Amino acid sequence: MPLPSEIDKKVRNRFENLNSRARELAKATMLDLLDEEFSKSHYIEFHAVRVQLLTLIEKISPSREYAKRLSDEVKKINEQQSEILLADIQALQVDYMDGLLDNVTRGIEANITADYLDLAKQLYEQGKVADTISHLPAAVLIGAVFEHALRRLCLRRNPPVAIEKSKGNPKTLSTLIDDLKNAGLFNELKAKQLRAWADIRNAAAHGELEKFNREDVGSMIAGIKTFLAEYP
Repeated sequence: MPLPSEIDKKVRNRFENLNSRARELAKATMLDLLDEEFSKSHYIEFHAVRVQLLTLIEKISPSREYAKRLSDEVKKINEQQSEILLADIQALQVDYMDGLLDNVTRGIEANITADYLDLAKQLYEQGKVADTISHLPAAVLIGAVFEHALRRLCLRRNPPVAIEKSKGNPKTLSTLIDDLKNAGLFNELKAKQLRAWADIRNAAAHGELEKFNREDVGSMIAGIKTFLAEYP
């Protein structure tokens, strides 16, 4: 998922800073190679830029595997290869600016969400056969998927919709729904349906079985699955 706007701004600024410093390093490397000697300041600056690049890779990578693979390549670069360091910074910056890292993250998120959807459906179906209250945990699970989706949609708006209150506390589902409606993502009719799902989720989280039934949860699972397809 995209980074919050304030963090995204810091990432973009860090890329610009590293790009500028690596460019100067590449120029200095050519001069040092001609003199056949690297200055102490060159060594210090090179390692500082490389460490900060590694930190940035860790922060913005869509997966641990991606971060490790890229970090291992960067660690192989030595002081005589500042132009390669510059090229890596620029390539990663372009991928980040073009949203390619976010696309990978979305794919991973989609797979995880699909797994939780299947698990919620399994819990629901098991209860129908065994006549248990498994629709309660199914409602809690699908509710968690729903809440995560709303928060993700908030962060993807331009400008992003805040997911926390002024004092840092997370917003309620109803507030998130109202904020997204006011931001123009959907209309009041859609918002009314979303609020109904939020009510079921809240009731399930507090064990208030009298406020909803199995059929409500079945409709909620199907509805949220459709909602996620409409608003990926």
